[in-house]
Amino acid sequence: MDEDAKKALEFEKGFNDGYMLALYRPDTADRLAEIEKDTPRLNGIRAGRDQCNYDQSRYERNSYAQDKTQHKTLDKDKEPERYEGVDAEYQQGFNQGYVITKHLPELSDHLANVKSDAPSIEGFHEGRSERMLELQKDMRISKSKTAIRDTDHDLGKEPKEKDKDKDIEPEM
Repeated sequence: MDEDAKKALEFEKGFNDGYMLALYRPDTADRLAEIEKDTPRLNGIRAGRDQCNYDQSRYERNSYAQDKTQHKTLDKDKEPERYEGVDAEYQQGFNQGYVITKHLPELSDHLANVKSDAPSIEGFHEGRSERMLELQKDMRISKSKTAIRDTDHDLGKEPKEKDKDKDIEPEM
């Protein structure tokens, strides 16, 4: 990989990180953008932050909430008794931890190193952990389906309809 390609890749990573930080941690994005160092990663963070700010000014912030992707978040409206007494900062941190871990795992790994007793940071760690548990669960399910399919084949069971022709050699 040549030098320009490496710089472009670093800029792209920075752009994505800057966008997500501006969306979920605008104060952190602003502090990073103030660093006067001129590197592709920092330039990308600045550009990502600026793009996010532009997007937010163009569309109302509520339009992001209406365009929900399928992800787990703490939602006090759906189960109010379950989240009674949950701090709003903790809830926001949980949601951010879950979403950032889902879409930007590298950034999540870096943010997980932050140590603080703040409710938002505790929530971030819990949301991140929740997403990691879901990933592990999905991997176990996937492995068990593969194991069942392999066991059926080893026991000489008839393959399922969709798998019937996979092991048959073509007739000549």
